[in-house]
Amino acid sequence: MQFKDVVGQQRIKDKLVEGVRAGKVHHAQLFLGDTGHGSLALALAYAQYLNCQDPGPMDSCGQCGNCQKNYKLIHPDVHFSFPIVATKSANDDQDPKTGFYGQWRELIQETAYPSYNEWIKKIGQGEKQGNIPISEARSIIRKLSLKSHQGGYKVLIMWLPEFLGKEGNVLLKVLEEPSPATLFVLVAEDESQILTTILSRCQVIRIPRIAPADIAQSLEQVFATPPERATQTAALSEGSFRRAIEILQSGEDAFFVNFTKWVRLTFAHDYAALHNWSNETSGMGKENIKNFLIYSLGIFRECMLMKTGIHSLTKLVGQELEWVRDKFSPNIAESGLVPIVQLINQAHYHITRNANVKVVLFDLSLQISKYLR
Repeated sequence: MQFKDVVGQQRIKDKLVEGVRAGKVHHAQLFLGDTGHGSLALALAYAQYLNCQDPGPMDSCGQCGNCQKNYKLIHPDVHFSFPIVATKSANDDQDPKTGFYGQWRELIQETAYPSYNEWIKKIGQGEKQGNIPISEARSIIRKLSLKSHQGGYKVLIMWLPEFLGKEGNVLLKVLEEPSPATLFVLVAEDESQILTTILSRCQVIRIPRIAPADIAQSLEQVFATPPERATQTAALSEGSFRRAIEILQSGEDAFFVNFTKWVRLTFAHDYAALHNWSNETSGMGKENIKNFLIYSLGIFRECMLMKTGIHSLTKLVGQELEWVRDKFSPNIAESGLVPIVQLINQAHYHITRNANVKVVLFDLSLQISKYLR
């Protein structure tokens, strides 16, 4: 992957390239950003630029042998580590993730913006909890102790180091004193879940949300999305390119139709129908439901802008704009918007933590109905 393939994040790209060209590459770096912000995509492009045989001033050439191997994820000096669900115990001489490499390559070739749940389902482990076992940590030490095959950097990209337990402390020595031209890139989403001993040894690079304009431009170029639809989707994506794609793939106006139905039932205080709605919506799947709640947050925030008279910042278009402006927003008390947003955020958190989806959605509907009286 080249930097030009990464959506937005130009400031981060410039910083990484500048460090390489100045010969100031910190041996342990932590790319910290939410799912869809592009942390893994940046790490892949960074590794390719480091080992490119003919790098340009802003990007790898994309044509040399090293670049081609990086594209195919088969470069002998670029190693990957990721959470797995071990089906049996592995001894210290085995690489526990060897059997998952094929699926890993498939996933990254499909998207450089994967989620943990998508990966666990990819390897056929459903809702099981993955981890990065101690045997994997020892395998990393062995690999990085070898000489570079191509004479460039040896790079270890660890995706989601949050799943590295206390056994990960065996990596501390190699993190502190790596062999020359060795680079660790940890790609994380939750700083609080990373071992403090490992976190303290890394240079942290925070990956922010992607600018809506960059998301919209990529949706137009990659998916041939009409400009109006791309702009609207980007505005509701919360800076996540992955979420923007999921909104598109959910089906045109699917979230809008479901949202308007939900709101009408809530306004009417039709609790029996809301119970049925909760049961039906729970069948969408956890990831789609989380995206639906984020979409709902976007609509309520748009209402807040309209209620406060800041119409120039509204990102909605077409039928969504007309419905929110003319029918929905005028019938909501401004004082109820903040509590509603807080309730939706709580519901999203509970679903992320594997709470019963039907119960969460029905309870959310009952709570919101109090503010729509």
